[in-house]
Amino acid sequence: MKRPVGVILTAVVQILGSMAVLLLGAFSVAAPHIVPASAKQPQMPAGFLLALGIFYMIWAGIGIATAAGLLSLKNWSRYSTLVFSGLLLLLGLLMAVVFAVMPLPAPPQAAGAAPLPADFAQTAKAVKIVMAIFALAMAGLGAAWLYYFSRTTVRTCFLNHAGEESGNGRPLSILILAVLNLLAVPSCLVGLWLPIPTMLFGVLVKGVAARAVYFVLLLVVLYLGIGLLRLRPASRPVAIAFYVLGAVNALAFYFLPGRQERFQRMYAESLQMWHMPNPGSQAQPTQSMLLLGMIGGIAFCAVAIYFLVTRRSAFERHATPLPPSPPPAVPAI
Repeated sequence: MKRPVGVILTAVVQILGSMAVLLLGAFSVAAPHIVPASAKQPQMPAGFLLALGIFYMIWAGIGIATAAGLLSLKNWSRYSTLVFSGLLLLLGLLMAVVFAVMPLPAPPQAAGAAPLPADFAQTAKAVKIVMAIFALAMAGLGAAWLYYFSRTTVRTCFLNHAGEESGNGRPLSILILAVLNLLAVPSCLVGLWLPIPTMLFGVLVKGVAARAVYFVLLLVVLYLGIGLLRLRPASRPVAIAFYVLGAVNALAFYFLPGRQERFQRMYAESLQMWHMPNPGSQAQPTQSMLLLGMIGGIAFCAVAIYFLVTRRSAFERHATPLPPSPPPAVPAI
């Protein structure tokens, strides 16, 4: 079957992007061995760079496999592209808003140093505009892929190539939630290994307690990823409870007294764990950025709960056993 031009162009972009991410991962792994150490510049731990490089390589492998699937008109690769397009759209819009409201810190001034140039504010504004335009371009690419691969003609092309007359009954929204849970597994493994300080209902958790949180989270996202992917009925109420707790956690972080102090403590603990200097209050997020993060987290949980509630019939159909086949008719003698 002839491949649509849009599918070929998308596969080419995915291959190029995956190769760039693969090179970035390889550099992260090799950085401790090729970058000379400096006593004046704090060094990132080699273990963190190794974990970061592996994380990049996993994403690059997924991208290359998806591109190969698109060129072979595999239906799973269309779903994978839709999931990635949604992430690209959401992250692009979020980054554009962050770049618009985030103040760029001025470089540190030593005693007796010359004052900053008069046009520093204009330069910083131009940098923010360029970064916001780049983020909007990412969001635009994600929106274009979402529209293109959701078209009936493109969907039919993949289904016909697979010899299918219809989908397998799994809603796209549930598939996206399953994939997102599985994609959270590497992050949970990194948090379990290091451990990275985190917030749990307004309480800063670190050390052994943080490892316990990441271990429980790892078990939950693994169960939800596999359960939602297979449309297991028991996974649906567990997923609803999981996202309700996620929304409550976001509300507790923002509305409990002392949110700025809690975030500063978590920020300082994370920098100390990486042996990095604290750049001071200029690098701290503003109240609007914390509010934006809270609203984004609650909105995501609300959308996930909506799809889990409204797609209940898909889980029930999957759980209903097929009626037994009638016995073969015995010819009359």
